[in-house]
Amino acid sequence: MSFEEDPEVIADLKLRAYSEHDTSRARPSRDRIGRWAPDKTVGAWRCRRSGCAGLFAVTAEAVEHVEIFNRELARRGEDAIDLRQVAWCDGCRAAWLASRSTKARERVDAIAELVRELKASNQPRTLTEQIKQLRKWNHPDLDGLLSAIEERLRSGKGKRERKDSF
Repeated sequence: MSFEEDPEVIADLKLRAYSEHDTSRARPSRDRIGRWAPDKTVGAWRCRRSGCAGLFAVTAEAVEHVEIFNRELARRGEDAIDLRQVAWCDGCRAAWLASRSTKARERVDAIAELVRELKASNQPRTLTEQIKQLRKWNHPDLDGLLSAIEERLRSGKGKRERKDSF
């Protein structure tokens, strides 16, 4: 075994020494890793609630995403996203979140009322306004509901009489 220097090893060591201080190949320094910084704001859009004049900050990433979606919508022949209907300001969003459960309960009560009207009818499929409204409110199984009501009418098992327990 000879103690001569291998030219490949020497070339590797020289390349390593040269690139050791090359800033274009360096990783970010450890003091910058893990530091969070908010995205840079590039503009402001109006709140989507009609009576509100509030503005909310928009980042470059949000603008880019809207442009991507608009290109896809244009490809499909659909209208672009209306920037006045994108999001709520912080105050309106909080109010919307607070009213969500109340509105859901009101809708459930309205659906229950329409279902009661359908059950009370001898021909539930003729009540087209109620059926349209239930479809608009996305009733999960409207056809099944109508079929069940008609089946109950055909079988003669109508409303049960309530027995007094007193």
